[in-house]
Parts: sequence; structure tokens; C-alpha cells
Amino acid sequence: MRQRRLGVWEVRVTLGWDPVSGVSRRRSITIHGDEAVAEEARRRCAEEADRLRARLGLCPGLTVAELLTVWLDAYHGWRQCPDDYPGHIQ
Repeated sequence: MRQRRLGVWEVRVTLGWDPVSGVSRRRSITIHGDEAVAEEARRRCAEEADRLRARLGLCPGLTVAELLTVWLDAYHGWRQCPDDYPGHIQ
């Protein structure tokens, strides 16, 4: 968070790593008001980013094999019985 000029603040929140490029993603917003207003906006943006990461299940640092294991272990309505896929992952 930084003051751009009197009464104008730039709030930056890190959203996490882009899984394809590996680049850190950020969101930047401009807030008009004092430092307390800017800090409150930063807190709300950080909470929103945390909720988004939790909802999407973004887990930085997982390999494709780890993600596939998590996906295969999850419940899928199209699976007839638990024995449908173990023979396919050899």
C-alpha cells in the first residue's frame, strides 16, 4: 500500500501464482481517502483473494501428478463404483 498523492492510495494484493506461467498475480486498486480507508480496502481485498483461492482450490507448488491424484480421489457422480478406475492407473 502506498500513497500516490495527498488523499489517494494505491492498494496492491497478491492473488497467488499463475499455474501456467509461474508469475505472481497481483490486483491493484486506487482508493480516495485517508490511510485508514485504504487499509480497510486492503483488508477486504485480501479476504476476497483468500476466499477465491479457497473456492478454486488453488494450491501453489503442486505437481500435475499431485493434482491428478487429488482429482481422482474426489467424488464424481459419473463413477459407478469405487473399483471403476484403479485398474486404469498402472
